[in-house]
Amino acid sequence: ETSVRVIGIDTPEIPHPGRPAGCFGEEARRVVDGWLAGRQVRVVPGVEPRDRYGRLLASITPLDGPLRGRDLALALARRGLARPLPIAPNTANAARVGAAVADARRHRRGLWGRCGLAAAFPRAVRTAAPLAPRSSRGRSSRMVGAMHPLQRSARLVAGAAACAAAYGLVEAGNVGLRELDLPVRGLPPALDGLRVLHVSDLHLGTPGVGRLAVGRAQRHARAARPELICVTGDLRSHERGAAATLAAIADLAALAPCVVVRGNHDAGSSRDPFAGGAPLVDVDGTGAILLDDDVAELELRGVRVALGGVRPETWPDDERAACAVVDAIPDAPLRILLCHFPEALDHVAGRVQLVLAGHMHGGQLVLPYPGGRVRLACPLAAYPEGTWGRAGTVLRVTRGVGTTFVPFRFLARPEVDLLRLRVGGSQRA
Repeated sequence: ETSVRVIGIDTPEIPHPGRPAGCFGEEARRVVDGWLAGRQVRVVPGVEPRDRYGRLLASITPLDGPLRGRDLALALARRGLARPLPIAPNTANAARVGAAVADARRHRRGLWGRCGLAAAFPRAVRTAAPLAPRSSRGRSSRMVGAMHPLQRSARLVAGAAACAAAYGLVEAGNVGLRELDLPVRGLPPALDGLRVLHVSDLHLGTPGVGRLAVGRAQRHARAARPELICVTGDLRSHERGAAATLAAIADLAALAPCVVVRGNHDAGSSRDPFAGGAPLVDVDGTGAILLDDDVAELELRGVRVALGGVRPETWPDDERAACAVVDAIPDAPLRILLCHFPEALDHVAGRVQLVLAGHMHGGQLVLPYPGGRVRLACPLAAYPEGTWGRAGTVLRVTRGVGTTFVPFRFLARPEVDLLRLRVGGSQRA
């Protein structure tokens, strides 16, 4: 004969010399005898077929009788005549046995309604909760859910990274409208309060929430009721964003006179692995004015406004290109320079009243520390964002709308600026 121990359960104690029977021990034995006596059964050994006592470890299914085709362990668990005892590696039925025991306890069937775990298993030292798997050869194993400290740390780090990425995506799409009064030296009284919308760094065509961000920027633009719109480059990062870029510019140009310069991404110059494709060379058909080392004159509120724009291809090789553009700007009551690169201020200070720039994204990923912050996208930038003044020239650097390298922002919320020009001097903010 072969002694068989049923995998996954423990039934109440039956009488042994010097050891009393457990509550429901005799009842459980009678039920098993009634189900199996004289019956044909299917015996399926476990992954580990023998325990340290030489008993066969197996699941048993009667092939006839009242329990025909049903697993013995599950049937006893459902009747309230067994507790779960998963022993690794034979744990294939552990979840089903645990659910069956939970149902029996909930309905107070069998031992759970009369005597409970302690009376049924007087030698048991564990609680009535489902047991964690243990080795059938006596070696303790970790309880289900317990983890090595390194594994726990890895999961915490992974969870924190996932939360940070989710927040970064949300912030990247949450474009704000920044409104501020901007004092400008020599501004004609007729232009006091002139509403200038400053948009930059759309970066369309790369993975992320760029189109969502641009859509929100367009809604802000419509609500802002601008009188002049200035776009300072990096309109697209990949040629797959070409159609969306032209559509966005056309949408802006329909609101007010719109003047555009290109950035390094538009010229095909970037270290971003997701950027690429043919450069953006014009904005024909949008209604906007593209300034590529060029100048333009507009009339706003009956006053002439002269603007110049720096071409990105010449800037890295000759930063004095901004000076040449400024020299070409006609003399007018208000003279504005558009340049994707904020460092233009170092070359044109005192020669125009207003410089508008982008490029820096405000650092895009910003890590604060006591007394300061690290801007990962531009840790050494002299003009990462904000308002700066020198020699009567005001520089305004916007964080822009899109992202580059990674589709996230952190503590550098994207924005479009609504600048209300005011009569007054320059300032730093």
